[in-house]
Amino acid sequence: GAMALLMVDLVKDHGLQYLLAATVLAGVLQLIAAALRLGALMRFVSRSVITGFVNALAILIFLAQLPELVGMPWPVHAVCAAGLAIIYLL
Repeated sequence: GAMALLMVDLVKDHGLQYLLAATVLAGVLQLIAAALRLGALMRFVSRSVITGFVNALAILIFLAQLPELVGMPWPVHAVCAAGLAIIYLL
């Protein structure tokens, strides 16, 4: 989720080798957080804050993909609109 937005710029600026290094570093940090039992701190974060974070992340990912739609033929836009309608109606 949140890492995807960061990884695009990282790979674009520095290449794929930085993607591997960042992925390994993120994994090591998650293992350290698990060993220190930092997941227990999540009970102090309200559900509304988590929902807002996830929704904002979804909006940022969607906005990051919009430039890819520029110049595409109309069937692509129709499929995109249909997909958004399906997601909205779920």
